[in-house]
Amino acid sequence: MTDRLFVYGTLMRGHGAASVLADAPWEGPAWLDGADLHDAGPYPMACDGTGAVRGECRRIDPCRWADLDAYEDVPWLYRRERRRLRDGRTADVYLVPSAVALRHPVLPSGIWPRQAPPGIQRLRGVDGCRLGWLLLERQRAGGAVVGRVTAEAEALACDEVSLCAVDMPIGLPDREPRQCDREARQLLGPRRASVFSAPLRPLLAATDHAEACRWSRDLQGRGLSIQSWNLMPRIRDLDGLLQRRAEQRQRLHEVHPELSFRELNDGVPLPFAKKTPEGKDHRRQLLEPFFPGVFGTLRGQFPRSGVADDDLLDALVLLWSAERLAVGHGLSLGDPAARDSTGLPLRIQA
Repeated sequence: MTDRLFVYGTLMRGHGAASVLADAPWEGPAWLDGADLHDAGPYPMACDGTGAVRGECRRIDPCRWADLDAYEDVPWLYRRERRRLRDGRTADVYLVPSAVALRHPVLPSGIWPRQAPPGIQRLRGVDGCRLGWLLLERQRAGGAVVGRVTAEAEALACDEVSLCAVDMPIGLPDREPRQCDREARQLLGPRRASVFSAPLRPLLAATDHAEACRWSRDLQGRGLSIQSWNLMPRIRDLDGLLQRRAEQRQRLHEVHPELSFRELNDGVPLPFAKKTPEGKDHRRQLLEPFFPGVFGTLRGQFPRSGVADDDLLDALVLLWSAERLAVGHGLSLGDPAARDSTGLPLRIQA
């Protein structure tokens, strides 16, 4: 027999402490009425109140309650109570005394993380596809998703109220492999092969793969994979935009979709590759609560010959990550201070 836990903060899927519940089956989103949500900075606090709190339910083996209570610092900070949710289910929830919660600002929406600040009004997720760049966009959190394909990176340029997550290397090293690529492979485990080493910046001038391999061996003692070489036209295209328009450097973020899916999957790398039927199904299931019906709608808008299923799924999870980055809750790999010779950050986010 299992119990049910309602979570509303860092224990939710895709957030910093999700791995604590990696073995607890997910039962979907839910609302808790009669409670208020407060923003304690790195995490939220819920207390008895007159509002409602959005979260999600997980199935819990009863033998785990003692460990979870210790994790939540029961009874010194939180207390665990059984509550009835809006949809009629009952669940345990960790609450704090009102006197503690009121030290922190209330979140009137009842939703954590905080909504994107007023300066960010549009979010974008961009993935390369056979036709060029697949761009998905929505207005703030919860808005309709609109998709289009463009051939030129110039179309990815964002205004001052937009943030874009793009699956393409941005910061390019001169000689040594990027630290963020190594860290990404370590986190991805069985999906580590999805992380291609970013090409060295001097290789942007190479005219063919053989020449790029020679230069790479001269500079770092090894060649350049054909996968990385095949990305070179789009890397050049994106780099040209970032070199011509310095303001775009704060608006376009390098995000790796497999890292984003790992974050969405409670910090656990996905077991199946994205082009397999099992991999596609799993990714769709992870995205569906955040983008209900959106994959099917977008699938009907683009030819499969130009936009593959995995392109759509990758762009959607990048859009999910864009919202995390907008509110400061995204994962960031690599030295935060590291820059390439042109000043671009040597980092991967999710």
